[in-house]
Amino acid sequence: MEFDKMPPTMSFRIGDIVSVRGCLTRLIDIINRDPVYLEDLIGFHRGRLSRGYYLLLLKEPMSAGEFQFLGYTHLSGGKYGLPSNDPAIEAARPTVQGSLEQRLGAVGVNGLARKIAGDIPATGERRLAKIVPVIGHDQAMGPADQYPASKHGIAQFNLTVPKKFLVSAFVDPNRRFQGGGLDLVIDKGTAYDSRRAVFQYLSAA
Repeated sequence: MEFDKMPPTMSFRIGDIVSVRGCLTRLIDIINRDPVYLEDLIGFHRGRLSRGYYLLLLKEPMSAGEFQFLGYTHLSGGKYGLPSNDPAIEAARPTVQGSLEQRLGAVGVNGLARKIAGDIPATGERRLAKIVPVIGHDQAMGPADQYPASKHGIAQFNLTVPKKFLVSAFVDPNRRFQGGGLDLVIDKGTAYDSRRAVFQYLSAA
């Protein structure tokens, strides 16, 4: 997820509309997840979410040419092969976007992007979302350490132009989900009714 080189986020407030870009995934894949599991799922180094994170929901459509295909999070940085701290090796890793362009051509990739963008709903469980950790990108850490390949793999896209997002929630270091009038702990023991309330709120926000 090396595209998420964002500055400190402590100025975010729940309910704000902000303009950001970077890595996105589907809400259904990250909702109601324990933060430690979420680190592995997204491809963050252990402890990246330990100071909490914001959950942003995309509030305007994407168009072809405004995002890149990154495949799934087991492809760190949207590239084939394992991430490396060696700049030469990292630069040589083929990208998902580039591979698609070689196989389908520019016209084919543009058509695929139009279809994908048109299929993304504005609300519901398959809408696009963004996790923004309080701990920002660390210039001193190499890609292999900072953005390891996900152990599971969920869909990811790189939004290349700023779009409007709703700051829908904040999950604090104690795993308390705050947003939409909810204030509850998200972990393996969270009750079904609480999980459903979070799901309903984020699907409709």
